Amino acid sequence: GANQPWVSYGQDFGNNQSNSIRCELDQCALNVSAAGGNSVRMWVFVEGKSIPEFDSNGNCVGTDATSTLVDDVREYARYAAQENVFLVLC
Repeated sequence: GANQPWVSYGQDFGNNQSNSIRCELDQCALNVSAAGGNSVRMWVFVEGKSIPEFDSNGNCVGTDATSTLVDDVREYARYAAQENVFLVLC
């Protein structure tokens, strides 16, 4: 397996991530699979700068400003599964 810290520090998922990030994530899963690996440990959250979304009182009010985090993670997990790569989200 492999460790995949981030493509874009703390911004790989949610907030309408760019297609270039998604392409790099997919390439990581493909590379792991091609090398005979079967897992990727991926960091999702960091210090909370961009995800999850907090209100002015510091309360968590959502996954991200555009509510795309769950769909983004789901799409990446599906692609990784097609490559027989298991994701471990941190």
